[in-house]
Amino acid sequence: MKKTLLFLCILLLSACTNKTDEGKEVTAPMEKTNQVLLKASAEGSADQAVLKLIIQNDTDIKKTFSFQTGQTYELTVLDSEGKEMYKYSKGKMFTQALREIALEPGEKKVYQEVWGYDKKVSPGEYKVIAVFLGKEKGGETLTAKGTLEIPES
Repeated sequence: MKKTLLFLCILLLSACTNKTDEGKEVTAPMEKTNQVLLKASAEGSADQAVLKLIIQNDTDIKKTFSFQTGQTYELTVLDSEGKEMYKYSKGKMFTQALREIALEPGEKKVYQEVWGYDKKVSPGEYKVIAVFLGKEKGGETLTAKGTLEIPES
């Protein structure tokens, strides 16, 4: 039991940060909830950021998620004071329809949005919160956090 816990801790710690050669992309570790892995990542430049939410079924059985609207996920960017700088759903309308998404064992889905800065954004570090809005029967939504580094122009 202790060896398993130690292995899991080392695995999680080794996945904490992943920077590209340019040092632009910062990736949060996969957050494990009911054997479904969720990850948030972001890559920033002087004029836009690419925000990603990755969900992976790391089980041996098919996982089905139910949604109450046409919105699959929410992506939010907060500054260092917790002020909302970007919210994917802001200004959008989504259908009110029951639907499902199934993930086969080992299957991964990647959702990506480009945030073209619509207001003055200062260089620095921002918090990214990604929420997968689908729920397994009796379950809750999955949330992952990441960091966005906006460089000076």
